Amino acid sequence: MRRRKIQDTRQEIARQIDEENRVIQQKEQEVMQMELLEMELIKKLQNTQAIQKQAYMDLESAIQ
Repeated sequence: MRRRKIQDTRQEIARQIDEENRVIQQKEQEVMQMELLEMELIKKLQNTQAIQKQAYMDLESAIQ
């Protein structure tokens, strides 16, 4: 009886560890996807800023 209880407890702990590892792996994938999205958005922002700067410079030239 006692051995059975110990075995059941070990199996439950192993199941919990597997589940926690699965959740950790899923969160790590989500973070990687978010980092990629962040890099994309930063590049788009930089491109937009460069376009705005060029447009401003063109406007200044046209005014002069």
